[in-house]
Amino acid sequence: MARKRYSEMIGVLNAFKIIRRSLITCPLSTAQDSKRPDVHNPRPVVKTASNRLLGRTHLTALALIALSVSLPMAWISLGKLVLLLTAFLVPWLARATPTSGSPWHQSLTLKVSLFLVLYWTLSLWWTEVPPGQSLHALGKHVKLIEVALLMVLIRDPLQARWTLGWFLLGQGILVLQGWFLFIGVPLPWAVSAYDSREILKYSVHSSYLDQTLLYAVTAVIAWHLRHRWPRFTSACIVLAIAALVHNLFLQQGRTGWIVSLTVLAMALWTDLPRRRRQMTLVMVLAVTLAIAVIAHQSVVERVQVTFQEAQTYTQTGDAATSVGFRLHAWRLSLQALAERPAMGHGVGGWTHAVRRIEGERADAVFGTSDSNPHQEYLLWAVSLGLAGPLLLLIWLSAMLWDAQHASHDLRAALRGIVVSLALAMLFNSTLYNALIGDFFVVTLGIVAAWAWREPATNKEAERV
Repeated sequence: MARKRYSEMIGVLNAFKIIRRSLITCPLSTAQDSKRPDVHNPRPVVKTASNRLLGRTHLTALALIALSVSLPMAWISLGKLVLLLTAFLVPWLARATPTSGSPWHQSLTLKVSLFLVLYWTLSLWWTEVPPGQSLHALGKHVKLIEVALLMVLIRDPLQARWTLGWFLLGQGILVLQGWFLFIGVPLPWAVSAYDSREILKYSVHSSYLDQTLLYAVTAVIAWHLRHRWPRFTSACIVLAIAALVHNLFLQQGRTGWIVSLTVLAMALWTDLPRRRRQMTLVMVLAVTLAIAVIAHQSVVERVQVTFQEAQTYTQTGDAATSVGFRLHAWRLSLQALAERPAMGHGVGGWTHAVRRIEGERADAVFGTSDSNPHQEYLLWAVSLGLAGPLLLLIWLSAMLWDAQHASHDLRAALRGIVVSLALAMLFNSTLYNALIGDFFVVTLGIVAAWAWREPATNKEAERV
């Protein structure tokens, strides 16, 4: 009996070794051995009818995913479904399409994204909310997996360029619709068609907050990567300018203004000559801000309203205003974090914790449905403890780490997107929210995949 168990253990160990060896030498990677000198060369692919059909299906899926984030929420949900279904084709894609650049399994972004998904899932064990609410919240948090899936599905720079081209096409149409609303062209599907509030009069299919962030990120990509499409360089420049001008002079989103001015400063700092860079940057930003204030009186009004609402909350505790609600939610978040600083309250635990602390006024302040603190870092802190915000920053830093050897324009574009998201999360639960959260993970996934898949020859040639 002992000999039989010993032979069974040996058999299991041998099977594990075979599985491990097959994973290491998986055809998803171009390098079957990390010591091979041709690690960045694509694997030869046999061109058969089935492989060509699979390749076209793959490209069509990537185009649909990229276009979906420029459309209403129903299309974004369809895009996520297509992304998940396409992920099941990965083993066949490895035989149908070549790959280049660094092997995907060496990406720090992919590893951190998978770890965060696992950690959020494990927090179901110590959450305080019913299964239905916790699973609903988990579905919003694990959208980070989309970044990892896109980094696996986009197999070479040409596919990344193709995917991002469709993304810019969709965003260009979205920016054009915003300008149509400005000149008075009626759009029956626009938010302003059924919501007459002044703050939404230029919103197409989302809130003014989401739209300003979409436009700012679009400007970042179109400007920094304009030379990647030589025939459309001028169109990319026009798109970047149109998006930022719409944000700064027409929209009323305070977060959008901050992000737009930040990405504008980063673009100027990146592209201006080193000589007199600081003086030119300060002058351009000062002139832009002055023109925005003069031409757009609501800028001054919104800034004044911000200080008035903050002062009112400090004096009376009124959480009915936008700023008052944020300050109140942030204060309660800190109290909830102080209760369980190590592990947090688990996925979906923010609403349960702050409602319990608030007491009888909870329904009046937060409503009866799921809510959030309008601050992503505090949301992660209350849910996962003090490690939450740290893990979020590590995830953002991992994308920059993976892109450190990419070309200058790709690094600048990815840096602009990461900074835009980091700033937006100071004032909103950007990743947690629908639409805008899906927009950011898809955009980050495409650009990060391009930076990761770029052949080493291109990176080395630029540094020479």
